[in-house]
Amino acid sequence: MAGSMTMAMMAVGAGASMMAEKQSQKKIAKQNRQYYDQQMSVLNRQRDAAVREQEERLKRTTATHRARMAASGISPDEGSSGALLDGLRSITQKNIDDREANYQGSVSKLEDKTSSATDKSIAPTTEASSKDHLGGANSILTALQGWD
Repeated sequence: MAGSMTMAMMAVGAGASMMAEKQSQKKIAKQNRQYYDQQMSVLNRQRDAAVREQEERLKRTTATHRARMAASGISPDEGSSGALLDGLRSITQKNIDDREANYQGSVSKLEDKTSSATDKSIAPTTEASSKDHLGGANSILTALQGWD
């Protein structure tokens, strides 16, 4: 009888251990999802702000160059001045496209880390990466700023 009591207690202990493990995994999965949502929010805000800033900078630069050309008696939409403005637009669009590719890469990395972490938390190990997801976009924006 004592042997069956010991076996029963061991079974209860194993069941409790399994339940605690499942609860721990659920808690970690929830934390990972919250971390993923938070990082996606950060990535989206950074991307949107950078795109808005670059588009605004293009508008200001374009307006400045058009005004200078018009003040000099040159039609701002024709010839070399039109080509200059078209070039600015092309550069800006390429930069936005590059930024989008960087963003998609960051999202993919975050999704990979989230999906591969089933029994461990990812939050402490990837905290620093969200600030640098834009790659070299800030240097491009700085270069454009000098054109004003």
